[in-house]
Amino acid sequence: MKTQWQANPAFKNELQIAKSMYKVNGMREFYAGSIANFSRIVVKYFYRFPLMVQLPHFYSQRLPDSIRQNKMAQKFCTAMTISLIESFILCPFERIKTYFMTVSQLAEGAKQTEGKVGFKTFVAESDHHLFKSLFKGMLSLYIR
Repeated sequence: MKTQWQANPAFKNELQIAKSMYKVNGMREFYAGSIANFSRIVVKYFYRFPLMVQLPHFYSQRLPDSIRQNKMAQKFCTAMTISLIESFILCPFERIKTYFMTVSQLAEGAKQTEGKVGFKTFVAESDHHLFKSLFKGMLSLYIR
């Protein structure tokens, strides 16, 4: 519902959003993007814990002695590295999730999509710029 409200700020409250979502695809609309979100979570925990364990050791061996003694600097370097890697890996998942959650609002202004909306539709609408489309919003994800 949050994503729908962000995509269409004309809604006045949550009830209005829920009614609109239900009208589009029924209960299915409330779970749009859930597969992409679940995949994002699985991938995130697959790499995050090994990075949290290994990066401090990596930086303790490679940073200059003046920084190596400062544990806060090592933690900062670790956090920034994990954030950068995480943004690069998760941005396509976030982008696809947001696309599936807002595609009904996008279709209202343009032509209505025929049948089911899937990844093929996303690729077709990316207009031969799939890489650019998948990483749209990476800076804001990194900042978050």
